[in-house]
Amino acid sequence: MSSLSAASIELFEDLIRYEVEDKAIPSISYALVDRDGVLAEGHVQRHDRHFEMGKDTCFRIGSITKTFTSLAIMQLVEKGLVDIDVDVSTYLPGFKPV
Repeated sequence: MSSLSAASIELFEDLIRYEVEDKAIPSISYALVDRDGVLAEGHVQRHDRHFEMGKDTCFRIGSITKTFTSLAIMQLVEKGLVDIDVDVSTYLPGFKPV
């Protein structure tokens, strides 16, 4: 059972629609998931944009790669394979902070 109510999911979707218009984002696809599966998914495009989205539509991933990297590292922490309290050079020899 989802930890989010239907009203919370609807609010999330309303917020996405608002942000698309307010920030002039051309379009966005989203999926809201928890450990049990997909709670909501969809595609929103700005009112002045018209195109068909299909299975071959390509989206730029942008800055979200930092999120994927962080998630992967935390999964390694949970498995005991990485300790986030040690210097990063332990895992990346030769790493020099900028």
